[in-house]
Amino acid sequence: MSAAMPLWLIINELIPSGMRYAFTGTNKGTLSIPATDDKQILMLVISDTGTGLPAGITLENPATPGFHLVSILIEPLNDTMALDFTEGTKFTFTFPRIAASSAENEK
Repeated sequence: MSAAMPLWLIINELIPSGMRYAFTGTNKGTLSIPATDDKQILMLVISDTGTGLPAGITLENPATPGFHLVSILIEPLNDTMALDFTEGTKFTFTFPRIAASSAENEK
């Protein structure tokens, strides 16, 4: 539950940004948000097939307030964020699965 709020804020920032900036000048494109998990890792991918981010924007140099907010929000989640600009923009978030409490395991 402690990861739910920062994750929601990240999603809430990146989806409208993708819609606003990725597909300027066109009404075609794809925005996808697959999530996967296994026993140790949770992964969330937010990607679009749009124009990509402007040159010079990196994880170390976010350059926009929204992207800066995303980089701050992932820190407490023990998360890693990777960017890929090969086909549009792709944010990949991976973080360790939080172990269930011992009380939940006893149920």
